[in-house]
Amino acid sequence: MTHNFKLTLRGFISVIAGCVFIYLAILLHGVGAAIYVPESVLRPMYMFSPTFALFLVTLATVGIPMAICFGMYAWLLKIFIKTINYGYVLLNCCYTVYEYSY
Repeated sequence: MTHNFKLTLRGFISVIAGCVFIYLAILLHGVGAAIYVPESVLRPMYMFSPTFALFLVTLATVGIPMAICFGMYAWLLKIFIKTINYGYVLLNCCYTVYEYSY
């Protein structure tokens, strides 16, 4: 820890809000991974590029819903908790997306 670090209520609430978003993201990732994509939709993209096809499927089933969830969650936090530091929440969001994308 550095000497400039001070644990404040605002920082504590921000970290807790980020942890809550991690649990929401895990739930969304599980639901997105369970969505069935028909072979007739996936095969033309797969013939073009397998990596790009899987990227588009993951983006549509996990990435976009997670971005929408984060936007709604940040909007609700802005309404109910006026003194939140979105840097901590966004940092937890980025870590979650990185950690669960593999």
